[in-house]
This record gives sequence, C-alpha cells and structure tokens, in this order.
Amino acid sequence: MAKGVLITFEGGEAVGKSTQIALLSKALQKLGYKIHLAREPGGTKLGEELRDMIKTKEMSHRTELLLFEASRAELCHSVIRPRLKAGEIILCDRFAESSLVYQGASRGIPEKEVTFANELATNGVKSDFIVLLNGSDAKTRLQNRKTKDRIELEKDSFHRRVAAGYLKLAKRDKRFHLYSANLDRQVIHKMILKDVLKLIKRKSV
Repeated sequence: MAKGVLITFEGGEAVGKSTQIALLSKALQKLGYKIHLAREPGGTKLGEELRDMIKTKEMSHRTELLLFEASRAELCHSVIRPRLKAGEIILCDRFAESSLVYQGASRGIPEKEVTFANELATNGVKSDFIVLLNGSDAKTRLQNRKTKDRIELEKDSFHRRVAAGYLKLAKRDKRFHLYSANLDRQVIHKMILKDVLKLIKRKSV
C-alpha cells in the first residue's frame, strides 16, 4: 500500500459503531493489514482525560466544541498523521464530521465556525472513507443502556437533529457511505468490508 488510509465511523448514539469497528479490524488484520484503532474524543493520554470531562461535566456548547477540537488536534498530531505516513490503516470512532453534526447542526453553532475549528485541529488530515450508520433501532438500544453519559442523556429532539444532520451532510460529501444500522451486524459488516477493500485497492495503485 502506497500510503495509509483513514476510515472513520459516524452516526448517532447506539448505532453499533464499536461493533462494526471491531469486526472490520479483525477482518483486515486477517488479510495482513496493519490496523490502528482510535476514538474521539480520546485516542491519546490527553484525549482520554478530555473525554472524561466532555462526557461528565456540564459546559457551554462552545466549550464542548473546543474540548473536542483539542482532543482531535492531539490525536491528529500524535497518532493519525505519523501512522498514515507509515502506511497503516486507521479505524477511528468519530472524527471531524461529528462536530459538524453534534456541535453544529444539533447544538446550533454556525457551520462556518465549526468548520474553522475542525480545520485548525486537523491541520489537513481528512477521512478517506466515512462509514455512516443510521437506523431507528438505535433508539431502543440507547434506552436499554443501564448507564448513559451526558450526551446520551440529551432529549429525543437532540438525537433526531443528530440523525437528520448526518443524512444532510452525507448527501453533499461523497466520502460518506450509508449503512442501515437496523440490519444484522454480520450483514452490515460484509457490506462495509467489501466497500473498504475497494478503497484500499484504489489507494494502493
């Protein structure tokens, strides 16, 4: 492979991102690819500390955005950029597009402001392939969770804005690949794997 690949997973709460990341990682490793798993917020020592703050502390919408961006900046600098340079495949649970939806479309921060913050944090790093999981079953799975963080505890109207925001974003960005989260997890996995392998093949030419 000529250079690394950044594959990010997006969607609302409880859509099954973690499950699909684990399945895809295992499949790609069996095929001989070097895989690194990352997440937002988090993925670094500093990022994990910020993650705990974001998930548990009350804060203004702009403070929330800036903490996400601080975690993202550290992740891009310390993990994503050097690993892409080394030719690795990175599977990241959320990335810049999540801020466009959560802090932008859902919290109401103007998109141009979120875009500027994203660009500052990522410093040119962009996803090559975005998996978007969307489905009505996620609401039931979220309700059944015994413990919920600050964002998961938001009202249904917030989560509806998240789902709508992602679909709107996906319509104008060809990097997005939409998969129904209501399907069987193995069915979803096979679809994602097929599409990802096509991307890897194109990138390796």
